[in-house]
Amino acid sequence: MGAFEIPNHSPYWSKPLWKKWRLGSKFTFITIVENSGAPVKTEHKTFCRYCIATCGMFVTVEDGVVTKVRGDKAHPLSQGHSCPKGLAMGLDHAHPDRLNRPRIRGEGEVAWDTWYASAGEGLRRVREAHGADAIAVVTGAALSSDATGRWMTDRFHKALGSRSRYSHMTVDTPCKPLVSRLVGGTYGLAPMLDHENATLVVLIGMNPVVSHGHCNAFCNPVVQLKKLAAQGELWIIDPCQTESTKLATAHVAPVPGTEYALLAWLVRELLQEGADMDYLERHARGVDGLRAAVQSYDLERVVALTQIPAAQAGQLLAAIRRHRRVAIQTGTGVTFAETANLTEWLTWALSIVTGSYDTEGGMWFNPGFFSQMDRRPPARAMETAPETVERGGPSSRPDIPSIGFEHPGAALCDEIEAGHVRAVVLIGNSILTSYPDVARTRAALAQLDVLIVAELRDNATTALATHVAPVLGPLERSDVNFYLGRLGQAVSGSYTPAIFEPSAERRPMWQVMVRLGEELGLRVAPKDLDAATARNDDILRLMADRGRVDFNALRDAPTAVVSEHATFGWVREHMLPGGRWTLAPQLLVDQLRARSEHRVDGLRMIPRRQFRHYNSQLAGMALVGGGRDEPDILMNPEDAAAAGLNDGMAARLSNDTGSVTGTVRTSSALRRGVVSFPHGYIDANVCALTSSRARVDPLTGMVHQGGIPVDVSPA
Repeated sequence: MGAFEIPNHSPYWSKPLWKKWRLGSKFTFITIVENSGAPVKTEHKTFCRYCIATCGMFVTVEDGVVTKVRGDKAHPLSQGHSCPKGLAMGLDHAHPDRLNRPRIRGEGEVAWDTWYASAGEGLRRVREAHGADAIAVVTGAALSSDATGRWMTDRFHKALGSRSRYSHMTVDTPCKPLVSRLVGGTYGLAPMLDHENATLVVLIGMNPVVSHGHCNAFCNPVVQLKKLAAQGELWIIDPCQTESTKLATAHVAPVPGTEYALLAWLVRELLQEGADMDYLERHARGVDGLRAAVQSYDLERVVALTQIPAAQAGQLLAAIRRHRRVAIQTGTGVTFAETANLTEWLTWALSIVTGSYDTEGGMWFNPGFFSQMDRRPPARAMETAPETVERGGPSSRPDIPSIGFEHPGAALCDEIEAGHVRAVVLIGNSILTSYPDVARTRAALAQLDVLIVAELRDNATTALATHVAPVLGPLERSDVNFYLGRLGQAVSGSYTPAIFEPSAERRPMWQVMVRLGEELGLRVAPKDLDAATARNDDILRLMADRGRVDFNALRDAPTAVVSEHATFGWVREHMLPGGRWTLAPQLLVDQLRARSEHRVDGLRMIPRRQFRHYNSQLAGMALVGGGRDEPDILMNPEDAAAAGLNDGMAARLSNDTGSVTGTVRTSSALRRGVVSFPHGYIDANVCALTSSRARVDPLTGMVHQGGIPVDVSPA
């Protein structure tokens, strides 16, 4: 850990001035700089890039140091809201573990030309000896926040011609593109709540107050949830009382992993009374197949599985019939689970049966401010929906398919151990805190011929790398919400200038990918771009000029540009195979039929997001105003007592895969039989409890991370 300087006029530190900044179990010492003259003070418009909400922000800089971060009240969506993560962007920028110079294992810090030559030589050797597929490109969620970086990474991978592509998508959300493809004909459909017109909203396994949405942005979430509740009814289905359930008009707490059964019953009853039969006749196929698939889910069966009161289930059904349209969305509470595909499919089915998809008052599909899929639809949609997912997955794991032209992350260790992958280019992915079998993953990465890691900070993965590339952070690059915008609350575009010039020897991610391509003899940059002299805005212009407004207008706008709060009809008119949703895809019908529903005794772990970090970003870091997230084990008091535990005791969370330790926190907010544990920590690493072999979804390759069996005992 190094030292860094903060001037004594910075309001980040209350008086008496802090002498230490704590990160995890370590302390970083801070030098307090006396400043006799008046500080040079500037304020910069930007937007947050930690999550999909992309809230508007202002950053104040004094003498080259961030001294204040605040929300942009003029931002049409976030309206001045900011969370602890966004407020920490100045601390993150000045983090003492920021990488400054390129490194090569065994040589230490080197010049960039030396680094490119060495990394290129390593990749060439692998390609010549084993083919392009032996080079895997592995990306994470953070890369989507770097528009030019992801754009060039995608171009690098395409030019490389490798089929070995892995991303965060197969870790926590593959049920969404799977169901989109099987029901809607394409992977890219992401349903969004109609915030302006919905009178009945149902959120399943979501806590937007903390998460700001999962594949469905919630800007200013407390205000938005209160607004949705005031417009009609807001139901939240979650085994745990959360910050969001406190704002709901109703809270349903089922046994984790049984949410699909409640949805199946709702669909069954609505097909008898309450379905929009005119919508189904015009826009759907497979109604009879869906009816047959859910027919056995009567109320008695569903109550036994979910353990929710029959009266409460009836109240939800009555609400749907009363409102006729429903806006319903799922989050990681269910997309991490073994039953993720079924829950997502039946969420779509319920929406379609009520005529709520692509319909005002229900759900809309964001066409993208830049991609404009509503104005640039495919020349011709498929006549029939695909009946299968791609097979052709990694040869070491014939049991799981590729999805969306990616291999599932669960297969990466197998591919490395089998010798099929010899080099990995790892970008924006904290793989040791997100991929399963953490000890096995660490060992697999260590045996690679080449491991190139492009990162902001030193971490557990850079320690394993053969080549480390220090790249620009969010405040050092201009940007647009090119990728995150498709999941936005509205059709909106945002631009931010770079606030700081690049420090030390840090380089733009896009430049690293272009230069690596050159070392391999590949043309990565577009032909009309001079990569040697290009700046970030030159690439952003190429990307953004075909948006709702051109790049200049977006750049010069005083805040985010919202073209529409929602747009309807384009999916039904242009995207659906034969103009119809497919309600009963055979793969999903078969998975429902094969579902084992015996009652499971013992404890089940569910995931949990926390206020002060996003996945591994900012995990364990003390933020502005004090306080930091802790990897605590949240339990019902009765379950804790049965395990011989009290609040504040150290405990071990374990199963047949591994174990992790944490501090017990008891709360009656959890139903009996449920343990909640957060992800993103390298030491208290939930990935130790996951398995890439024992618990993997056969349709997506996703490792089960929610609803998995665990034991809790004193540590």
